[in-house]
Amino acid sequence: PYVDVNNNGTFETNIDTPGVRNAKQTIFLCMTDGFPSTHNMSEGFSGGTAPLFAETHFTAWGYQKTGYNDFQFLEWEILNKGPNVWDSVYMGIFCDSDLGEAIDDYVGCDTIRKLGYNYNGDNYDGNGNPPSYGANPPAFGFTLLEGCMNKSVMPPVDVGMTAFHQILCGGCGPSCEWSPSIPLEAYRFLKGLKKTGSYFMNPLTNPPSRTFFCYPGDPETNIGWTEYRGSILNCQGDTGQIVLVNAAEERHSLLSTGSDNATINPGDTQKIVACQLIARGTSNLNSVTKLKQLCDFARGFYYSSFVYHTISGTVKYLDNNQP
Repeated sequence: PYVDVNNNGTFETNIDTPGVRNAKQTIFLCMTDGFPSTHNMSEGFSGGTAPLFAETHFTAWGYQKTGYNDFQFLEWEILNKGPNVWDSVYMGIFCDSDLGEAIDDYVGCDTIRKLGYNYNGDNYDGNGNPPSYGANPPAFGFTLLEGCMNKSVMPPVDVGMTAFHQILCGGCGPSCEWSPSIPLEAYRFLKGLKKTGSYFMNPLTNPPSRTFFCYPGDPETNIGWTEYRGSILNCQGDTGQIVLVNAAEERHSLLSTGSDNATINPGDTQKIVACQLIARGTSNLNSVTKLKQLCDFARGFYYSSFVYHTISGTVKYLDNNQP
């Protein structure tokens, strides 16, 4: 993105200004998976497949003004530069937030806001010394602004957030929720399943029901399913040990977008846009409420039609109320 200073629709060196208008900083990055020698096991989420010949253009930008400086926008443009069609496409944001003290966290989601978040399991994080937060720790999350486009239907449809769940550290909880060891397990997680292919189960329904969205309840009001109301430790099928209250431990999370009939043809592009946010309230639970309020503000800010230009000639829509 750039500021078209002379409004001629063409990027000109020494005249136009790179970056999103009025952002404090804009970061650009181009990545490719086209080198077979680098395809091996990776920390936190399994690699090891042959190259897809994917190219990713990543842009991040943020603002310094009060009210805007606790969120940052992230955009991924994913290009299929290989000869093969990618079918049954699922993409996701894998997060190891380590929110202050890393070993006392919970996760949750808000399906309306397309928000996945981490928060502290109680109202005191660590010992209060940096890097822990002490009393009233904040909550952190990602909200999905533009998800995977299913182009097999006309007109194409943004499938939105299709799954959210935790991925546990090794030795925490059932082994089928630990980090994936092989690419197939990672793909199952992206689809919203456990790595054995079993479903996550909501223990509050009678009988417990399959779900792609873990802990969509509200922690502060204690309405709905949260980690305070337990889980089902099932690794084969829909039944397993019932836990009444989850232990607060290290939590990874995965927010996914995709569909069994979503494809990316050679030369085609998918764009994913998200916003990462952090908010601190009067308690660990109120911080989740504050995070949801900040999420509403950030989403409204993103969708209110300010146009910015890109060097490729496309036009994208951002904000009408620049900070």
